Amino acid sequence: FGYADQMKFLLNRIKGHEEEAIFFFDEIHVAAQEKKFTDYLKQELNRGRLHCIAATTTEEYQKTILKDKAFDRRFEKIHVSDMDDVNVKEVLQSIVRETTKCVFVDDKVIDLIIEKTNAIMKGEKSAKSNEDESKQKKSNHHHQPWFSVQVLTSAMNKVASSVDSQYVPPALTQKKSLLKSLQLSLNANSDFRLTTEEGRKKLREIRTVEKGIAQDEKKLKIKKIQIEAFKTLRQDLQNRHHGLKKGATKVLKAKGKKRDEGLKNFYGEYEFLIPQLSKVLNDLKKEINDQNFKIVVDETLVDEVIKQLIENEKKESLSK
Repeated sequence: FGYADQMKFLLNRIKGHEEEAIFFFDEIHVAAQEKKFTDYLKQELNRGRLHCIAATTTEEYQKTILKDKAFDRRFEKIHVSDMDDVNVKEVLQSIVRETTKCVFVDDKVIDLIIEKTNAIMKGEKSAKSNEDESKQKKSNHHHQPWFSVQVLTSAMNKVASSVDSQYVPPALTQKKSLLKSLQLSLNANSDFRLTTEEGRKKLREIRTVEKGIAQDEKKLKIKKIQIEAFKTLRQDLQNRHHGLKKGATKVLKAKGKKRDEGLKNFYGEYEFLIPQLSKVLNDLKKEINDQNFKIVVDETLVDEVIKQLIENEKKESLSK
């Protein structure tokens, strides 16, 4: 079905309740390319049957919406500027808090993401001021908080995949492929008899690769045990923090011995137990984090993600 057909269906569903409903069109420029849809929407807006909000980008507004002046006139334009750094940080912190993945992201890294994405955007704006109008329309410029969110979520997904129980480091996969290739070669080639030097050399090579695989698998097993311990400890710490916040008011409202005991337990956990558990968690984090396993989003990973995102955008831009 086209967008106009979907609109008709939805309006029929809310018939008699039009005043209570607000339609929100995300990326209105996509639907606005269908003339049947814009004609139908103009008609319904004229009749006052429809209340709606539509979102688009400045570039798409100029390229698509402005082509239909009558459609454009039906809307009041509200320009939404980029978020400031404080609000962007709040958005990123909420993403970290709400994630169910085993990913460690501290505030320093969030600040770093904002700083690096802002620097790229500043460079884009400077380049844009030197471009001619035709090039400006083709430019793909970033905005906040979208750019920072994209970097953070991509980095978190990379971390989450590396600590997945099924994850195998690429180096181990390559060694297993090499072993299979060597074994097939030895079995298929009659010249590689074990009585010949060539055959013995091939066998030694196989034994060396097998030994490397065994060592890597042992390390992998230990690493996965550490990762599970990290997940459990991190969840325990989150639960304890939540419990302390929840119980603080109750303790302060209590009286007499109950209040004294509550405060003693509260400070015992807050001042001693939680810092000790946090230290163990931090030590585990340092031990786990390497080139294969990422338990934390760090500066190296942020740089890697930004580079990859920009390269992908350039490829998409060239393909268009």
